[in-house]
Amino acid sequence: MWKRRRQPMSEEQFLQLYKTDFPAALRLNKLWRGDLIPHLPITKNIFCLNDKSYDIEKLKEDLEFVVTNTETGWEDKGKEDKANIWKSITLKGYQGKIQPFLELHNLVENSSNPYKYTDNMKYCNYIREILNEIEKNGSEIYLVRLLSLVPGKWIGFHTDNSVFKDKMNIIRCHIPIVTHTKCQMFLGYPTSYFPKQQQMNMYKANPFFNCHLDAGRLWYTNVNCLHAVENKSDIVRVHLVVDIKPTKEMLQKIYGKSC
Repeated sequence: MWKRRRQPMSEEQFLQLYKTDFPAALRLNKLWRGDLIPHLPITKNIFCLNDKSYDIEKLKEDLEFVVTNTETGWEDKGKEDKANIWKSITLKGYQGKIQPFLELHNLVENSSNPYKYTDNMKYCNYIREILNEIEKNGSEIYLVRLLSLVPGKWIGFHTDNSVFKDKMNIIRCHIPIVTHTKCQMFLGYPTSYFPKQQQMNMYKANPFFNCHLDAGRLWYTNVNCLHAVENKSDIVRVHLVVDIKPTKEMLQKIYGKSC
């Protein structure tokens, strides 16, 4: 007696299962494990850490000044077909070095923070004020970059958990400077795994949540789970991206419990 083979679940069916029975969705998707699993409720993965609105015009002035005067220029983060799409200007890097790509380093060396401001930072007085204010509230500031994404492009699903796995000691935050409602960040669930490829290409995934990040706000983003970025607008999207040692208050907002 043979058993009829179960038909694979469609994307629409899986998304409905995710919304109605998340544990069942996890049991069904064997790739969705560990740090790839998002915080619940899902809005805890992308949200504003405070009620403050930063001065967008001052942020744009800093952006224009550093772009005009930087000696390093925009550092290309793209390779092959992604070249000239996704770019970076490093404002603070490990040992003060230019660091367009994510790298794993110690967060403390010789009892101090090994991340130092680059020469690009001298053109960013208002951004320095913002970072100093965050540090005064008990945080450490690690890698700081301006990241740009050209119109009509998509940065596919990936995880940054090689660095942010130590989630009690480092988080990724964004302050959008130039953006549009058609610029979205997506969270995804994995559909395929490619173990021999680089981290950016390890997973094929389908989106299940998306969010536009308003300009001038400090956004926490859970980059341990699979995430992607899309710019469907006709402008170059630019974010100030800051890696932060979270305070107890930040951790409580993210995880909803005392840490």
